Amino acid sequence: MCRALRNLSTLEHLYLEGCSLNDNFLPNIGQMTSLLVFSIAFGGNDGTLPNQGSQTKDVILFVLDGNNFEGPLPSNMFITSLIVLDASNNNFSGEILRCIWDNTRLLQLDLSKNHLKGSIPVEICNLKLIQVLAISENRLSGFIPSCVNSLPLEHIHLEKNKLGGELGHVLINFSSLITLDLRYNNFTGNVPHTIGSLNTLNYLLLSNNQLEGEIPTQICMLNKLSIVDLSFNKLYGPLLPCLSFLTQAKKDAEISKTNYATTSRRSWISVLAWICLKRHYHDSHGILSDIFLMDVETQVLFSTKRNSYTCKESILKYMSGIDLSSNRLTGEIPVELGMMSNIPALNLSHNHLIGRIPNTFSNLQKIESLDLSFNRLNGSIPVGLLELNSLAVFSVAYNNLFSAVPDFKDQFGTFNKTSYEGNPFLCGYPLDNKCGMSPKLLNTS
Repeated sequence: MCRALRNLSTLEHLYLEGCSLNDNFLPNIGQMTSLLVFSIAFGGNDGTLPNQGSQTKDVILFVLDGNNFEGPLPSNMFITSLIVLDASNNNFSGEILRCIWDNTRLLQLDLSKNHLKGSIPVEICNLKLIQVLAISENRLSGFIPSCVNSLPLEHIHLEKNKLGGELGHVLINFSSLITLDLRYNNFTGNVPHTIGSLNTLNYLLLSNNQLEGEIPTQICMLNKLSIVDLSFNKLYGPLLPCLSFLTQAKKDAEISKTNYATTSRRSWISVLAWICLKRHYHDSHGILSDIFLMDVETQVLFSTKRNSYTCKESILKYMSGIDLSSNRLTGEIPVELGMMSNIPALNLSHNHLIGRIPNTFSNLQKIESLDLSFNRLNGSIPVGLLELNSLAVFSVAYNNLFSAVPDFKDQFGTFNKTSYEGNPFLCGYPLDNKCGMSPKLLNTS
């Protein structure tokens, strides 16, 4: 088979997804001089990739996702014709070779879920056409070069690395950014006021860093924002009433111009194959002007209480949520947050919030997960919450609430005592306390 493929000098598209290949196969790929599209995704192949010279000078799509290749990324992988390179979900190690930043035609680079180390060099800004940058779940360190905001990036996934520094010089003037995922890093300083300039942003994910200061009011200028996750930082100050704009009234017109996200990997490979065919007949006009049907997947992990959901953007465009948990936020919960009638997830747990649960929360008609636990809230649980027919996860545990818990019926008939524990003045089923008991007030500080 290897020799036969070697002789297929006119073959342009080669899909071997899910195939386990022998060691002699990949060197022969380098002799296929007309190859444009090559995918061996999800094959479970291992070993190192050959680094000898290659005759495949025109490859535009190279997919190795879902194998077990190890060792350094070979330099012959970075052909200057590449438009999409996906080497994610492998065991590649070492530093990212400098030559990758010379691939000025790259639209999508995905090196996620490997063991790559080193820093992101300023040469990344040579990628003048890059739309998707995904190097998440590696061991990258250092800072993000400030020049990245000059790139036409739509999706940035750098989560779960060791990146650090402040974000003020980065989060400014992106003209088309939709997804920003920097979770699980070591970023410090404030959430910058310049974030208000990211007017195309849909998904803001900055959890599990060392960010501090108040949440800037400029975040409320982002009228396309759908998911906000600032949890597990050191943010303080009051909740912003203007966050109530996050109502998830998403319109189809707000979907990315590159039509991110509909179906399977095979779908977007097929679309790119169509582009290759178009190139075959219109080579004199170049290929880049024809890239308008690219369909790739972007995923966001969004956490609600007890669950984490990895959502493709086709799902995310119908979803919204706010997670501000595990910070140092103070003050009362603004009644305006009850106006978010379409939001399915709201997590304000593990803060220092005081006052009552707003009666306006009865307007959260699409809410599925509401977590207000581990605060200093007082008063009774609003009876109007019984009208929340979509509520599946609910917790007000460890506050200073009092009076009877809501009637054990409808959705509230599914919540056990863990939803209410740690409130000594709450009483009624499913709690052990019978109404009329007067234990000491709990201090949740």
